[in-house]
Amino acid sequence: MPIQVLADEDLAPPVTGETELVDSEDPSAAPLLVDAAAVRAYRDRLDARVARLRQFCATHHLPYLQVPSSTPFDDLVTVSVRAGLLALDE
Repeated sequence: MPIQVLADEDLAPPVTGETELVDSEDPSAAPLLVDAAAVRAYRDRLDARVARLRQFCATHHLPYLQVPSSTPFDDLVTVSVRAGLLALDE
């Protein structure tokens, strides 16, 4: 039952103009400069990866759900039930 959780920043990177990114896990790493073209390339790769995951799920008759990490838990349960990923005993 794949549920793909992506951070809001992963779904819509908040990059305007040229932005310097610093690795929060390794601040000594060289910073990375990103611009609109880099964000478009990232989005294209993410979209392709999501498409492959959706296709895999469809091929294997698995329900698939993608949710942003900001989704409240109650909403996640609701959409999971609607998508056939979760059954609630009543």
